[in-house]
Amino acid sequence: MRSADFVLQRDSTPVSIRVRGNGPGVLLIPGGLQTAADFDRLGASLATMFTTIVMERRGRGASRDLRATGSLDEEATDVLRIAKAMDARNIFGLSSGALIALRAAQLQPNALRSIALYEPPLASPGYETAFDWTDDVGQLLDANQMTAALTRMLMVVGDHWIIRHTPRFILRSAASVALRWGRGADGERLSALLPTFRQDACIVQDARTLLASSAAMTSSALLMNGDRAAAPLRAALDALNHELPRATRLTLHGVGHLAATNGGKPGRVASHLSRFFLQD
Repeated sequence: MRSADFVLQRDSTPVSIRVRGNGPGVLLIPGGLQTAADFDRLGASLATMFTTIVMERRGRGASRDLRATGSLDEEATDVLRIAKAMDARNIFGLSSGALIALRAAQLQPNALRSIALYEPPLASPGYETAFDWTDDVGQLLDANQMTAALTRMLMVVGDHWIIRHTPRFILRSAASVALRWGRGADGERLSALLPTFRQDACIVQDARTLLASSAAMTSSALLMNGDRAAAPLRAALDALNHELPRATRLTLHGVGHLAATNGGKPGRVASHLSRFFLQD
């Protein structure tokens, strides 16, 4: 099984990618506050049957020097360039990474064979403003209120019952400790990674009209969530399931928003992805 990390220079866009395995190409797109290293276990599980390519998104990890404007189309174009260069016609995205994957499939409908989306924060009927909290976090980051920004994220994104029932002042203390000592999967300090969420907040804003543009997509789609997913995330997938002509809906039991990452259940996610990407 081959293993390599390198920078892909394509059309003047140097993006770091992590490549493992041999077989049909599968491109993995991390979400907010994540780097390619967060998909190490998922990539390793898939690499037994696929060539897995994990992209390092703009402004983070090994692509930290690549300027991020916060444009959804810009990141979707990065995905399409990598997919073309690496002959990867199957893609998986988590959270904001799923929004990027969806947009890539809309921009070039014939470039991608299959897309798998895990809990995209996509506005849908009845939940048009459900993800406006990302704007709040972006504003707090702009004001350099790092602890308040992370606390706000924990209150909304935390889908474990312990977090849901923890008082705000305790979450704030936990956020302060995390910012002082916490590190991402690649060893980067959380305090350095947190500002990249401005980028994800902009992507969520840009994605508010994606649902209306989905009916013309030709890629087959696997729409995934954990059974701990908040109602707006489930509603987004249900709405996509209604709009997309070739969609399959899947709920994984006993997992939450980060199931595909190293600390979740990436092996379970990989088994479903493998079956989906290998189907005719």
